[in-house]
Amino acid sequence: MIIIKLQGGLGNQLFQWAFGLSLANKSNAELKFDTESYVTDKLRSLEISTLVDGIAIAKKNEIKKIRLENNTLNLLKRKIETLFNPYFKRTIICENTYLYDVRLDSQNYTSNYFEGYWQNEKYFINNRKQILNKINFKINNSKSYNQYKLQITETDSTAIAIHVRRGDYINDRRILEIHGICSLDYYKTSVRLMNEKYNNIHFYIFSNDLNWCEKKFSFIKNKTYVKNTETVFEDLELMSLCKGQIIANSSLSWWSAWINQNPNKKVIAPKKWFNKTTINYSELVPENWLKL
Repeated sequence: MIIIKLQGGLGNQLFQWAFGLSLANKSNAELKFDTESYVTDKLRSLEISTLVDGIAIAKKNEIKKIRLENNTLNLLKRKIETLFNPYFKRTIICENTYLYDVRLDSQNYTSNYFEGYWQNEKYFINNRKQILNKINFKINNSKSYNQYKLQITETDSTAIAIHVRRGDYINDRRILEIHGICSLDYYKTSVRLMNEKYNNIHFYIFSNDLNWCEKKFSFIKNKTYVKNTETVFEDLELMSLCKGQIIANSSLSWWSAWINQNPNKKVIAPKKWFNKTTINYSELVPENWLKL
């Protein structure tokens, strides 16, 4: 059995799920998820089980069997295991970089616990079709969602999504220090490039701070501020239905672009994803997206 720890918001959960699905496929192993982090997380909740079919939750005894108890003796055992055991023989495997870990290619995994964010499409790109098939957008049905979906998919204009992530990125000092926010110049340059590529553009603006957007985006002529959608799942799908996207340094934003099935899509992503210069995230943004 492979157990993947789920943590963070929906975008992070999607990364962890897609990584686990692909690893289980490769190893022909049963896949379950550890959701214990959401017992104490006051800001996040387990959302992926609503969006994705077939999420199996690991029982406490199944997790303990692999992780062992957190007593002093077992902590010492883990330390020794980390130092001397080959990577594939370790019971607990923790991610230590955003770069693709080639060591995961060398062996199958059948009784392991994985902890990390796994934000690299190389882990799951070969299973793209299966991933897309398992995401269930049939749950989206609010009146606002249906109106926006019709506008984005049926009108003559070219729909381009703009995602602005502020909210917790601004209000939580710890998160702000790690992530930072995309600058207004980033959005101005991205809008100009989209206007150079497409004709008759209509921009759809998604944000958790629409007041800021309404004050700062006067330079965008044809635009709609997406309001009154009922769930993050609705926003995720609506962004993915656009012909192109200007995304934020957000995992949810990343996934809205990755699941976009328009073969000619243009995705613009921020070159600077984190404030911390010690993080090597050079592989986080797919190569066929434009980084600014």
